Amino acid sequence: MNMRMILYWAVLQIPITGYCSEWIYVTRDTMGDEFFVDRASFEQDEYKIFFRGLRNYSSPEKRFGSFSSVGKFEADCQSGGIRLHQFDYLSGKMGEGEVINSFPISDREWFNPREGTVGSKQLEVVCLEIGNLSR
Repeated sequence: MNMRMILYWAVLQIPITGYCSEWIYVTRDTMGDEFFVDRASFEQDEYKIFFRGLRNYSSPEKRFGSFSSVGKFEADCQSGGIRLHQFDYLSGKMGEGEVINSFPISDREWFNPREGTVGSKQLEVVCLEIGNLSR
């Protein structure tokens, strides 16, 4: 009985770090990097949608040697803008592995991605998934 209590206590001490993702493929750039958005991360506030976006590097990223990066974004489907809140570099593909480096973004300026860019394609997928595409 005592061993059960110790095991129960030990399990409670383990932090829950997993995150259930539902990655939707968006596009591939000319370097071969793949871009995704996480449907499971979508949170809507009127016309604004908060979501995670993922970039799989075709070869390890040069600054940190990461194989993928995940950003936390905010999209405004009505005005067609996006802003970045956080950016993490990870040691594995598809947002897996250890966080190598993490950057909170203090300057959260809105930008309107040009048509045909990765940003415009991410915005289109997110807004279509939510049903608020205004273009």
